[in-house]
Amino acid sequence: MPRLLIITLLAFSFQLQVHAQQKYSRKDLDSAWTSLKQLSGCLTGGQNVHNGRAGGERSALTYLPQWQKFLSIDRDSLAPFLIRQIADTDSTNTHTCPCYVAKEGELAIYCLHAIYLQNWYELPEFKKYKNKEGSGCSDTHQSWLWEIIGDPKSAQKMKNAWTAVYTKSKKGK
Repeated sequence: MPRLLIITLLAFSFQLQVHAQQKYSRKDLDSAWTSLKQLSGCLTGGQNVHNGRAGGERSALTYLPQWQKFLSIDRDSLAPFLIRQIADTDSTNTHTCPCYVAKEGELAIYCLHAIYLQNWYELPEFKKYKNKEGSGCSDTHQSWLWEIIGDPKSAQKMKNAWTAVYTKSKKGK
């Protein structure tokens, strides 16, 4: 492997480690979030957790520095921020195969997938969706998630479920 490539990879890895140890202000998180949701590309199934790891097909989008940098933010800053985004139904530039671009709350949930290696439909409150059969773009995990985040009571239930995951993970430290 060329020496320059090795040095570049080591430097990037060091930057991510330093980045992960910093505490972030709301302004910093908002800026990083804006950068992430404006990325154009497709998650190609990489939004879900399979066999204990984030992503199935792992899209090239999730390898971009903005994505990696965002997910390297410390959990105590990032998770509560993402949980607050769940009810946001504005569109992002990120496509979710095979159907539509992700809503902001949806993208926040996919980030939570990557952090906690758990899909939203595996949360106790939403298990009824795990093995539910869809029948096209208007009847998929994505469309069901849109219904959830678009309904204030259901969105709050989703926020509470992820808050429980976050709280449990803090106790496990």
